[in-house]
Amino acid sequence: MFEAPVYINRRKELCNNLGTGFILFLGHHNSPMNFSHNVYPFIQDTNFLYYIGVNMPSCACLIDVEKNKTIFYMNEKTVHDIIWIGKTKSVKSWGDHCGADEIKPLSDLSKDLHKKKNVMFPPIFRADNKLQINELLDISLNDVEKKSSVSLINAIIKQRSVKSSEEIAEIKSALKITNLIHQKSMTSTSPGKYEYEIVAEMEEIIKSNSVNLAYPIIFTKNGQILHNSIYNNQIKDGDLLLNDSGANSLLHYASDITRTFPANGKFTTQQKEIYLIVQEMQETVLKHLKPGVSFLEMHKLSALIGIKRLNELGLLKGSYDEALEKGVYGLFYPHGLGHMLGLDVHDMESLGEDMVGYSDAIKREAEFGISFLRLGKNLEPGFCITVEPGIYFIPELYNQWVNEKRHAHLINYEKFETYLNFGGIRIEDNIFINELDSENLSSFIPKSISEIESIMS
Repeated sequence: MFEAPVYINRRKELCNNLGTGFILFLGHHNSPMNFSHNVYPFIQDTNFLYYIGVNMPSCACLIDVEKNKTIFYMNEKTVHDIIWIGKTKSVKSWGDHCGADEIKPLSDLSKDLHKKKNVMFPPIFRADNKLQINELLDISLNDVEKKSSVSLINAIIKQRSVKSSEEIAEIKSALKITNLIHQKSMTSTSPGKYEYEIVAEMEEIIKSNSVNLAYPIIFTKNGQILHNSIYNNQIKDGDLLLNDSGANSLLHYASDITRTFPANGKFTTQQKEIYLIVQEMQETVLKHLKPGVSFLEMHKLSALIGIKRLNELGLLKGSYDEALEKGVYGLFYPHGLGHMLGLDVHDMESLGEDMVGYSDAIKREAEFGISFLRLGKNLEPGFCITVEPGIYFIPELYNQWVNEKRHAHLINYEKFETYLNFGGIRIEDNIFINELDSENLSSFIPKSISEIESIMS
């Protein structure tokens, strides 16, 4: 946890932004795998982590907005609990550490909520927490999602979107570990090994640093599958490996990095051609990032570069501008340029993807490909984001488009077909938007062709 004043000040700012009412934050509960005492690794609700900081199951917080008063709820461990899972800090210690004004057992929460008006809560996505809201506030299960407070959501997004120096320090500490796992993947990979062997070595680094993964490792020779987390393939000479993985910091802040490299340590001419296009797509965007810039327009800029360069290679044809306007890039770039990063790897998206990533002025577009862009609004100082363009050759998507003769005057399907065994390339870095421009927090993680080939030699 940070020191108590961090959480006290965060809650004070939230209260100032809302003005009146009560805020209910529920921590997560342990989630059983197959019976109640055999549970999945615990992951706390990130709004609870942000405003309370306590990374323990079955606790809650009630904030009186007008009085800026926080009550922390948690039950003391019983002797039975201590026998089976050991002794932890006292409830008082947890409450003091988060700067609570009052500390009570969880059983008091229902009584304290009785007859209170204007009790606000953020969107609830876990079934057990929905049941808790149902019981505490007498809201039908079907209405729990509808009853989350829009004003609270907007206030949280406004606050959590701007990362403090302490938060950026946490992301940087996570990136140091992420650098180790990415370099390990490069030095350990060779033809003949299986993907799971490399993943095991990466996970060993995570465990040895006493942190968790920010999300399941994506490590695959099938880079055309955007989020492939099956590791059963044997690596062959000539394969490209896509590694999308990141560590959490000790205080649960995420990192999210993608690197792509050749199995044998040397890029082929064809692999170099596509890699350099993706690198240009990313580096051009990075040069433009600063407050006020539309991330939606940055996505289109990256797509335009991909269109131009693939046109030069003969895979596309015709007008660049028409190809951009009609979304031709969806065939080779069927995802967004990036997203917010913080306590969640896709930060705050449980609050509503469009509410986090878009604004009244900038709305999500419907065209295939760009419709998956999670962040489109203008950048602001304090944002921490990912920038992750890619080029992929997806046989199933190709077959669909060619059968429909979609944009046939703009796509050289015959030439495109010769790349269908290529796989995919994605390059991803984590970027902090400061007052004037931006900082690449992950620039030290090897990325250029020469750096990768040198490490793997």
